[in-house]
Amino acid sequence: MSSLPDRLRQGTEVVPNRRALALLRQGELEVFGHSVRSAVVAAKESIDNQAAADAARASLDEELHTYDFGMRRAGSDPAKQALVVDAVLNLNRRNNRRLDRRYG
Repeated sequence: MSSLPDRLRQGTEVVPNRRALALLRQGELEVFGHSVRSAVVAAKESIDNQAAADAARASLDEELHTYDFGMRRAGSDPAKQALVVDAVLNLNRRNNRRLDRRYG
């Protein structure tokens, strides 16, 4: 819908001020262009956020899998349990650095 005043919107009549009509049309084009650019930025941010969330979930899944697997193997041995915890913490630090580089 046009935001032009009725007196400038009449198709068959001569517009009393062609310069005003041109300025209004240019303004509408600028507003439309801004709307399109804003929508593109919002879509890109949404895609980036989803990718970062997916990567974070994959990292967490791997860390939990490593922890569960390691603890099953460690049994009740405290030294082995400590090794598992250290390994998972190292994996977590690597994953976090990678996520920060990629999405931070």
